[in-house]
Amino acid sequence: MAKIVRKKFRWDAVESLDVSGYRIYIMPGDTVDYSAPFVDVGSDVTELLLPPDGIEMGEGNYTLGVTPFDYAGNEADLYMVTYPFDLTPPPAVQFAEVVGA
Repeated sequence: MAKIVRKKFRWDAVESLDVSGYRIYIMPGDTVDYSAPFVDVGSDVTELLLPPDGIEMGEGNYTLGVTPFDYAGNEADLYMVTYPFDLTPPPAVQFAEVVGA
């Protein structure tokens, strides 16, 4: 398995007792909406390692949207940021040999 250097996505906590967690939406391109793949984290979490488990990311611009949600499932407006990622490893070596001294 190739080694990918992971990135941290951070956001400021929302000061409200109503917040039960954060939802981070991830989409290739220059926009994101509520239909994009997402990851839920707890209300005490303010960063996420990318790529997250279960969501494939490669090379190019990705837009991340973070929104707090409450206990009823209501979500605030998305705060969006677009960032160029390179999460694709180079091809593996196809041939190698050990040469005697």
